Amino acid sequence: MKLEAGMTALVTGASRGMGIHIVRSLAQRGLNLVLAARSAEGLKAVADGLGSEYRGRVLTVPTDMADEAALRALADTAVREFGGVDVL
Repeated sequence: MKLEAGMTALVTGASRGMGIHIVRSLAQRGLNLVLAARSAEGLKAVADGLGSEYRGRVLTVPTDMADEAALRALADTAVREFGGVDVL
């Protein structure tokens, strides 16, 4: 699949480790981002770190991936805000 500007990616584990690198790579390609992790503060730091050159939309959604209700809420939020997710 070719990643194109304007697509929407949902990234779990986005506040630490490889998640941060994945977010930066997708942002460089101009994708809209739905960032999920347990840490609201960590997500905010990653989103703020994208810089002013990032032209896509970013949404941070604190989510416990072990909580089924939280996963449903994450998916519902992505659909409501972006119309769906192209890349997971």
